[in-house]
Amino acid sequence: VRSRRQRQMCIRDRLFDTIFMEGVNRNPVRQTYLGIKTDYDKWQDLSEENSAKELAYAKQALKRIQIIKVDNLDKQTKLSYQLLTQKLEQQIADYPWRHHNYPVNQMFGVHSQIPALLINQHSIKDTKQAHDYIARVKNAKVLLAQLVDQLKIRESKGIIAPKFVFGHVIRDSKNLTVGAPFDNGDDSTLYADFTAKIAKLDIPDAEKKALTDELSSALTTEFQTCLLYTSDAADDSLRV
Repeated sequence: VRSRRQRQMCIRDRLFDTIFMEGVNRNPVRQTYLGIKTDYDKWQDLSEENSAKELAYAKQALKRIQIIKVDNLDKQTKLSYQLLTQKLEQQIADYPWRHHNYPVNQMFGVHSQIPALLINQHSIKDTKQAHDYIARVKNAKVLLAQLVDQLKIRESKGIIAPKFVFGHVIRDSKNLTVGAPFDNGDDSTLYADFTAKIAKLDIPDAEKKALTDELSSALTTEFQTCLLYTSDAADDSLRV
């Protein structure tokens, strides 16, 4: 039979785990990196509205753990408490400064996250996951539209990356639309990745072709359009 102290520690540990998983469940990209396929067809939400919601979640979570009596915690649990408290307090304190960064740069950014996640993290074990891949390609238009909104907010505040960064970002974005099905060259990066993954599925060739055709359509319509829109926005910022 567990002691009262052990039961209390178990409850606290579950609270920490619950708060962690609540954050994971609100972020489809984080889910994918953790091997969770619940929202496998979605991207994270970059909108200002969601930023405000995340602030509210952080404040609520902080209140939930502050009722814990720290003196009753063992060394390991106390460390977990301190780290979570610090993380939440920093998230809340950083909120007014959330625009003081560069969402895209020559090293990494939302634009490069799209192919990186699809190629390296989005496995395809069945047709459902194949359709989720296609949905993510289509839904990139929402993600990149939100990115442009974020860049415009920063531009209005004078927070603009150095000019040399834009050339790299525009080049990387345009490289995603080089090759088939965009032109007559070799397969483009995402098209090659998708076809290689569905080739391993135990489904009829006709179904594989239908999936490939659907991806091709998504790439040459929604995906290409949103990349051009993002590149044009970068060009506009470069001229500021």
